[in-house]
Amino acid sequence: LGLSSAQHGLELQAHWHPEKERAKAVRLADRQEGAKTQLRLVCAQREKVKDMEEILSHVEEVKNHTELYIGVSTLENLVKGGRIGRVTGLLSSLLNIRVVMQMKDHELQPIVKGRGAKTFKKWLDELITSLSERSVAEIGISYSGNADWAKEMKESLQAYVEKPISVLETGSIIQTHTGENAWAILVRYYS
Repeated sequence: LGLSSAQHGLELQAHWHPEKERAKAVRLADRQEGAKTQLRLVCAQREKVKDMEEILSHVEEVKNHTELYIGVSTLENLVKGGRIGRVTGLLSSLLNIRVVMQMKDHELQPIVKGRGAKTFKKWLDELITSLSERSVAEIGISYSGNADWAKEMKESLQAYVEKPISVLETGSIIQTHTGENAWAILVRYYS
């Protein structure tokens, strides 16, 4: 999942600090989910810390305490992009299949499949249960299409994190791959 604006920000960070070591931070953060969070932390650290290894260690720590979930309402765009077969896409469209995936080891892995909106609601209830047992640093939500589900998720999740949850419309590049009414939730836990 390439977040082009985050990548651009990381490249700017490397430009501000052109030493070869700084480029390692860009490559590391670009390959990981939560690049936006990592970018923000790298920028905050660059003034405080002079040692690049300490910054890289901090980025790695953030990566290890971050989870990214993505929900898609249609597999049509995944078929068009060649990520799944036509038969699978056709069957999922006919059956109104919804899929929730988690980014692990640089791959989207399906964790929940079901019919209709209840699939997403049931998954959200499970996420809320898991959040109640952990210390959450921040949550971010992005969506494509209608913002209603994103706002509903925000209302349900806000009680589990002190910082306000940001809800942003996903950029057109990501929407090309996910289709309408897709969403993503990034959860970063305290170390």
